[in-house]
Amino acid sequence: MENIDIKIVFRRLLRNWYWFVLSAIVCLGVGMYYLATTSSEYALTSTIQLKDQGLADKGSPQEKFLNGFELLSTTTQLEDEIGVLTSYSTIKQSLENLNHEIDYYQYPKILGETGKKFAKPLYPAPFKVLLDTAGWHLMYADINITFLEGQMYHVKIETKEGQPVYYYNTVSKKVVQKDYAVVLDTILSVKNPLKTPYLQMRLTEVDQNAIQANNKSYFIKIKSLDDATQKWRKLLVNEPITEKSNIIRLSLKTDVPNKGIEFLNSLNDVYIQNDLRKKNLLGQKTIEFIDFQLQGVSDSLRKAEADRQGFRNKDQIIDIGSASQNLVQQQNMLDDKQAQLNVQNKYYQYIADYMAKNEDISDIVAPSSVGIQDPLLNNLLLELTTLNAEKISKDYNCRRSYNHY
Repeated sequence: MENIDIKIVFRRLLRNWYWFVLSAIVCLGVGMYYLATTSSEYALTSTIQLKDQGLADKGSPQEKFLNGFELLSTTTQLEDEIGVLTSYSTIKQSLENLNHEIDYYQYPKILGETGKKFAKPLYPAPFKVLLDTAGWHLMYADINITFLEGQMYHVKIETKEGQPVYYYNTVSKKVVQKDYAVVLDTILSVKNPLKTPYLQMRLTEVDQNAIQANNKSYFIKIKSLDDATQKWRKLLVNEPITEKSNIIRLSLKTDVPNKGIEFLNSLNDVYIQNDLRKKNLLGQKTIEFIDFQLQGVSDSLRKAEADRQGFRNKDQIIDIGSASQNLVQQQNMLDDKQAQLNVQNKYYQYIADYMAKNEDISDIVAPSSVGIQDPLLNNLLLELTTLNAEKISKDYNCRRSYNHY
């Protein structure tokens, strides 16, 4: 292997020093251009606890009834609640009051129109644009705003010939298409609204100190609420913090962090308010159901009270408690009397059967032994017993005389 002469290599590199300097300048320029034209991306996260479905299984039936879980209740899965949270309607509802239909951008004023290549999204801006709800507003086009001295500002709009333009109404949320180009170049006071057939707006919350310190030019773009909804819905990512948890982590990446934070907070608030509204509606319907049931019970009680009053008036009963107690006593007495009569009836049947089958009635059971205290019956049985004894005596004497002869 040949030996390398370091001195020779160094002299050759030194003779071509300008290539290294040029390469360094080019790389540094490309890097600075990339950093200047590329927006930073921020990762935002938020957590929210979705509806606890285990609550429907807790408590006694009475508690669940009173809490409204047994009435008009529906069992939903965690996936369903995630679907509700990230649904198009929920996201759209969370954006309705955020004024995300306007995107703000800033770029170095010194670079003029060329500076738009270095434009960065801005939120919040040192001023706020309010669109007139009664008018139609140019969409997607750059609406250039440059602040001048004396609280004046310059508005410039220019669309390309032959390209369709779109207009948006903030109240109806409708978008219409037109085919004519728009050109506007005007200067007006920040206190005066801009009114044109294609744009009606006014500036509020203008921070002149921040605007002068930044030395920036601005432009805005108007989009529909549906556009903003689709944008945030695509950026939104959700996942449970654990496999069995009902706490969901919402995350997104955006180059406008303040807008993202505002959106996530509004989304959580809308979901909570909607869930609270459902619970209030459920509670209201539960109360209505209970009132309906109480009304039926009240009608039944009123009817029973009327029947009771009619019964008292008809039978001249003042104290139903005493009357019912007397009736119970009478019922018991009648039951005892019935039992006694049943015994007597059986005894009479016994006497009839006994007399029909036997001639000797000397061993007949006495009525008093079964609790019958009937003097007439006792006398008749005594007389019958006496007659039966005489009969037996005569029969015995007759047989004895016959045997003697």
